[in-house]
Amino acid sequence: MFFKNSKPYIGFDDRPLIIAGVLINSIVAISIFYQSAIFKVPFHSFLYKGLEYLIVVSFIWIVLRNIFLFTKLRFPGPENRKKRWFYLPILLLPFFIIIYAYIRFIQPNLNFVMPGYATPSMFRIWVTGLTILVIDVGVYTILIYIYELNKAKLIEVELKKENAIHQLKVLKDQLSPHFLINSLNALLHLIEEDKKKSKEFVHQLAFLYNKIHEFSSHNLISLGAELEYLNAYIGLLKKRYGPNIDFRINIPKEQLSKQIIPLSLQLGVENAVKHNTITNKNSLQISIRSTDKHVTIMNNFQPKHNKNDSWGIGISNMKRRYEILTHTNLSIEKMGGVYTLKIPILNEGVDFQNSN
Repeated sequence: MFFKNSKPYIGFDDRPLIIAGVLINSIVAISIFYQSAIFKVPFHSFLYKGLEYLIVVSFIWIVLRNIFLFTKLRFPGPENRKKRWFYLPILLLPFFIIIYAYIRFIQPNLNFVMPGYATPSMFRIWVTGLTILVIDVGVYTILIYIYELNKAKLIEVELKKENAIHQLKVLKDQLSPHFLINSLNALLHLIEEDKKKSKEFVHQLAFLYNKIHEFSSHNLISLGAELEYLNAYIGLLKKRYGPNIDFRINIPKEQLSKQIIPLSLQLGVENAVKHNTITNKNSLQISIRSTDKHVTIMNNFQPKHNKNDSWGIGISNMKRRYEILTHTNLSIEKMGGVYTLKIPILNEGVDFQNSN
């Protein structure tokens, strides 16, 4: 089809643009050659001349458009934009041929005259038509450039999103072995102290590990669901440390529907337990409370002297997940013998929410 859809070539259908361009060019040309003629000549004379220009301009547009689309097909993509510019002057050859054929062979046979107006010369038609052509090609090229630029930006955004999802999956996958290794280390200590408690520990550990797999399918969960998991985890810690660890939790009911990243509170508590001394003489006090914007985990700071290589893996993991999903940051402070971790509370409308 001569007037085919341009979407496979330039990414969008330009036919509405072509129709608008033909109408505008025809009006501009007849206004330049026959100024105020619509008010001075019989309407049928103006109408015939208008149709004559409309047909000629349409033919020029369609021919030049197909040549332009051929260059786009021959040299596709933004990387070949300069090559397409190099071939743009080719459009002048068919343009001049069509104008010449129109003036020499078609216009004399139509005999659509405009009373009181002289027929424009070939030179004047060429100059005027060339000016309009340059403007049209410029506008057309700019529109294609804008489309390609927007498309490139969309592709870049999509690639960033895919990369973020991949990073998020890696971070989620990291949690299971991280939690399991820490829990098994705790179990080894507990077995030596109390076999009965160690059996109960294993049952609770199985429950918690199952929850980790359940949470892995969500990017966000309610604060209430996270607290339910945290209470089970606290029960596990109580079996190991007994009265040497104490928890104070103060989270209003109206905050329970808010959202956080899964295992945030557990990782915060785990971080406090793993990296602080817990003995009869040095008990660990952990306070958890919330505001409209944060859940704050505070503990007395009494760090172990034998820090291992895995220091901060859980916190680093959680920090990176918050950055990927929400562009918010955790807040960590150490002041006056108190370690404070502030975890952002989220509302609806977070990117990638509940994606696997």
